[in-house]
Amino acid sequence: MPAALAAAGELCVRDLAAVVGRNTSAVSHSLRMLRGHRIVRARRAGRLAYYRPRRPVGEQHDHACPVRPADAPRDINQQIGRS
Repeated sequence: MPAALAAAGELCVRDLAAVVGRNTSAVSHSLRMLRGHRIVRARRAGRLAYYRPRRPVGEQHDHACPVRPADAPRDINQQIGRS
């Protein structure tokens, strides 16, 4: 999602949802998390909030928003080999 913002510069939730192919609720939740990690910033214009990355995507810290591989186990017991 930060890459989509970087490519567009600044987008509202509805437009970003269309770009990434997710519903607006999921995008809004993700943006809230990214704001909490100080990866994106918001600018209000009336009722809309426009989001943009704080820094260029290449300069983001790897640890700021870890991505779990799709095939990685979700449960800690699976990760350590317990049933």
